[in-house]
Amino acid sequence: MTKIKYPVEAFALAMVLCTLSIQTAASVGILIVFGTVTGMLVREILGEEKRMQEVEMMSTFFAVFGPIYLTNRYVFGYTTDTWQSLFAFAAIAILTAKYVWSADEDSVEDYSGVVKQSIAAYAVMLVIAVFREALGYGTLLGYELPQIALISSGYTHTMFGFIFAGLGIAAVNRIFRMDVGSLESSLIVVPVAVLATPFVIQGIPEVLSTILAAFLVIIYVVSVKGRLIVSDVDNSFHAMPIEMISVGIVDMILSFF
Repeated sequence: MTKIKYPVEAFALAMVLCTLSIQTAASVGILIVFGTVTGMLVREILGEEKRMQEVEMMSTFFAVFGPIYLTNRYVFGYTTDTWQSLFAFAAIAILTAKYVWSADEDSVEDYSGVVKQSIAAYAVMLVIAVFREALGYGTLLGYELPQIALISSGYTHTMFGFIFAGLGIAAVNRIFRMDVGSLESSLIVVPVAVLATPFVIQGIPEVLSTILAAFLVIIYVVSVKGRLIVSDVDNSFHAMPIEMISVGIVDMILSFF
């Protein structure tokens, strides 16, 4: 099995939240790669003997968060002043920084392996964005496509984000023959549950409704994960991919309420 050498958690979260348009996916994906390489360079310059994890993580965080904020607002014209956008970008940047902080020394020195795996994840992310934009909005890069029966706003829902992301991470695992059994989907599920709750409880404050809905999603995820441990799936689907696909199905069920 090949060792994981790319920020899989950051890419997984981006595949869920940032693939509603090709432009957003393109900018966020490339900046995850840029932030990862920046953090690795800072870590290498500082040295492994007396590591300064705080500096490494902050360098990576701002290398991802700053450009994402600026490019989406000033280059693509997207509004990023809402707390949801800032929370999403910050979560992606934090997961990228987490990878740089936790990566072993061999992975940090293997720039070729990091770039190859990251580019593969980036390419998969763009493919997901093409499907979600084309089938969800009937457009590609802002140009309208011929109306077909497959176009449905349902593809813009987070449940399909989870399903496509699970399939995407599994595809990268298959390409490089990786086993991500040690990675869990919790760090992806929790931010998405806060940003896009599958239902709203009427009659109570919005904040409390969001907390309760997110808590219920997490409870369902924990319940499902306990059963997935004994599931018989291909190695490329172990842990994170199959969990994310299952979360997408759970999210679909909860959205009916």
